[in-house]
Amino acid sequence: MNSFHSRCFRTIGALLMAVMVTVACSSGKPAEPAKSAADATTNSNTGSNKTQQAPAYKASTDPVTITFYNAGNINSYYEQYIAEHIHKKMPHVTIDYIRQAGDITLTNTIASGTIPDVIYMVSTAIPAYKELGVLGELDSLVKSHQINMGNLLDGLEASTRIYGEHGELLYMPWGLSNWATYYNKDIFDRFAVEYLKNGMTWDDIYQKAKQLTRTDSGVDYRGFDFNPDRPIQSNQLSMPFVDPKTGKAVVNTAGWKKLFETFGQFYRIPGNEPAKDRKVADFHTGKVAIIAGATQFPQLIQRINKGEKINVDIVSFPTFPEAPKTSLQTVTAGFAIPAQSKHRDQAMDIIQLMLSDEVQKEGAEILRLPVVKNKEVYQTLGQAYPELKSMNLGALTYNSNAVTKSVTEYDDLSQKVLNQKFDQYKEGKADVNTLLREAEEEINKKIAEVKQQ
Repeated sequence: MNSFHSRCFRTIGALLMAVMVTVACSSGKPAEPAKSAADATTNSNTGSNKTQQAPAYKASTDPVTITFYNAGNINSYYEQYIAEHIHKKMPHVTIDYIRQAGDITLTNTIASGTIPDVIYMVSTAIPAYKELGVLGELDSLVKSHQINMGNLLDGLEASTRIYGEHGELLYMPWGLSNWATYYNKDIFDRFAVEYLKNGMTWDDIYQKAKQLTRTDSGVDYRGFDFNPDRPIQSNQLSMPFVDPKTGKAVVNTAGWKKLFETFGQFYRIPGNEPAKDRKVADFHTGKVAIIAGATQFPQLIQRINKGEKINVDIVSFPTFPEAPKTSLQTVTAGFAIPAQSKHRDQAMDIIQLMLSDEVQKEGAEILRLPVVKNKEVYQTLGQAYPELKSMNLGALTYNSNAVTKSVTEYDDLSQKVLNQKFDQYKEGKADVNTLLREAEEEINKKIAEVKQQ
């Protein structure tokens, strides 16, 4: 494989969140946040001393075989950014590797009698795997291994514990998805429009989109586009779809109305109407001024490596005034340990290694955003890609993620209904009040059908 293709392959694999963020399993039972089981622990690396310290766990170096189930990413990514660290730091561990593909699913793997010791997955899959009964609680391991959960980014532990029936920890985050606003400076320059900056709201971007949507020299320029599905599903205002106490939909509200109107206004701009096939305009044609969403770095790097001169930069993902510096709710890549595993301690050793500064710094280098607070980790942000050196990569960490406040087993069906209703709204088929009323009625009807099954 020549150097160009090798680098592009590594780039696409390395930018984890661009692949994993599209997973959309969102069913789970209501949960109340619980106090971290690690509140009385000490992190062996960077944590501070706490009272009621748990007995120190002594890692064993006895040979052990760990069954590692990869439900998340391509094999080369696993080999380079996970297995390599295990082989280097834990030579006594032999990995029995299983990659999810085709008929190889977690359900079939378990049915065959194989219980993974570690499951590598995306956080939105927690409810589905929880239903299989394989996600073991991690609190006892967090305590015995003296992992300081306070080292995680603010709100991340709470957003993870929300999936536990009683607030227990079922999953350990490892890398964050990244969201940003990408803009084509050439189009801004053509129409003498001031560049974007960090901290802009959706309304700020709307004003820019109006200025930039126009026809010039026979070329139609689109001011803005994005895929609204994830911004609805992981909304920045942390609005629930279903009340976990009543089991009834709560989408016919002022908050959801504001979200629909905020997103929908872009499609009311003459020349910026929605595509009939729901496809998002291709930012890389040079005819789209601004796009907001998941990573565009693999495409940008490929273009640069092909010799194309690009004039693109990024700023933080647009926000709402009432939630400044707040991006979408957290979507992470991470790990779970089945309750049935016979090697839970050794599995947690692997997870603890993945949370180390060394591995988290590597994540920052390849733009797998760290899950820890340590500022030194972020100093390596994007360094694996010199092609991006001139870009405002700090925009990726300018916002914090919105906290997930509740989840229910009906969220997935609710999200699908809302996405359908927003499609109708952006196409001007009905007013927002009618659509949200219909959405609530349809969700409640579907919930009733599920309960009768």
